[in-house]
Amino acid sequence: MPNSEERRISNNYVLDSLPQEEYALLQPNLEEVELQQGEVLHEVRERITEVYFPTAGLLSWVNSTPQGEEVEMGVTGNEGMAGIPLFLKEEGSPWKVQVQIKGRALKLRADSFTEVLKQAPVLQQKVA
Repeated sequence: MPNSEERRISNNYVLDSLPQEEYALLQPNLEEVELQQGEVLHEVRERITEVYFPTAGLLSWVNSTPQGEEVEMGVTGNEGMAGIPLFLKEEGSPWKVQVQIKGRALKLRADSFTEVLKQAPVLQQKVA
């Protein structure tokens, strides 16, 4: 069993930079998942039900024009997460989040994430 001085290595910068006590709040509910290229994690204006902390691969944030054209607005790799609108107290995503390069992530239910946020000031800073 690791002691409090040992570092976790999830391969996600946000998770690995949290104090042990904050990570301990998240850890029991994290589920490792495979991400397939083209998989949509969040649709525009649909309720976010899970957040994802990528450990490998790349996620694209995609916005659509009224004419249906899509443009990539940004990307997230293992330095970030998908589900930031929940931090802003939004239930839905203003953009589509899609897997650009297949990989892996640690997935967490949205309700668990928002509960932990209330008790985790460092996590709040990381996702702000």
